[in-house]
Amino acid sequence: QRINDVATHLLHARIGDLHPEVVAKTVDHQPRQKIRLAVDQTIEIISTDANNHITVGSDGGAYYESPIKAFGKIAPNGTILRATAGITITKLAGAGHYRVNLPLGMMSDANYIIQIAQPSREGAGNDDPSIAYLNQSVSSFEVIIGDNDNGGTDTGRFDSEFMFTLLDL
Repeated sequence: QRINDVATHLLHARIGDLHPEVVAKTVDHQPRQKIRLAVDQTIEIISTDANNHITVGSDGGAYYESPIKAFGKIAPNGTILRATAGITITKLAGAGHYRVNLPLGMMSDANYIIQIAQPSREGAGNDDPSIAYLNQSVSSFEVIIGDNDNGGTDTGRFDSEFMFTLLDL
């Protein structure tokens, strides 16, 4: 809606005598305007500058393809609390081991960016938690969660809630 408002403002400022006509309601129930021109014209409102991620959609409107392809919040037992449609989780054998499964075609290749996080332990119990990914492929990646005991011993794995964000360009 914001892009449409800006585009409408720019059109009014540059073309002059336009006659807006209320034709629909948007998701937030605010009127949307259809611009009628006195003569047939093509109006370019999308910049062709380098690194612009807004393109013309199939219907002629502005289309933004976000680099954020998926995100999720996963419970300690592997249950999805919230996630992008098509994501599934497999709780693997042993504590603190999960596989995040991605729908076919979500990622362009296996070099997407994975951001993962887990809740703070605030210095209690597992006071030096770690989270890491491994076995990244175009269709999945694994998550390992544990306490690395401040480097004194090997990581002691434990089940934990975690969150992830996946980016692909």
